Amino acid sequence: MTRPAAAAPALLAAALALAPLPATPGAGTGAGAGTETTAAADLGLAALAHRLHRAGQARADALALLVAGRLRRAAGIADWEGLFVEAAVAAAGNPALAALIADALAEAPRGLVAGPRTTWAEIGPGETHAYPGLVFAGGALAEVYVEGDGGTALEVEVEGPDGPVCHRTGAGDIAYCAWRPALTQPVTVRVRNAGPAPNRYLLMTN
Repeated sequence: MTRPAAAAPALLAAALALAPLPATPGAGTGAGAGTETTAAADLGLAALAHRLHRAGQARADALALLVAGRLRRAAGIADWEGLFVEAAVAAAGNPALAALIADALAEAPRGLVAGPRTTWAEIGPGETHAYPGLVFAGGALAEVYVEGDGGTALEVEVEGPDGPVCHRTGAGDIAYCAWRPALTQPVTVRVRNAGPAPNRYLLMTN
């Protein structure tokens, strides 16, 4: 799976509501996704934010710093604004990243019409989890972020009514997809475990 930028990648939305997404098992899939408590998820977000912040500082990676700031905000940790400032400095000379940071600061409505979502799930070897009917607002930034436990490679695909929107494959288990749908319409997110062992992953949207 391709990692955006040089560091661990990317992510999500402004205010993450910790309501689970309904997972529909795909071919060869068992029961599918499970969820954690809000407290456990908040701790997980805080830990992930810390790792991304350190990686972003070490590599001057604007995207990792931006994601770390968003995760800190979602977990209710103070000083997330400072990470956005660090991201803006690191993004100097990169108009695309600068635009993402400006968008995050502006907090324009975007993402799922029903509001941001997150879920934890364990996926078996060779299994596919499908999340159909996720309706993203047209003309606004849409984001999907997946991070596994590091045990196996995960493939992530986002498919809309007109075909694939994003497809991430490779040796890793972290993926970030961002796009701007022209219309308000549903997509299906699929997560496939390409490895020989189970993988516990986090899936988030804005």
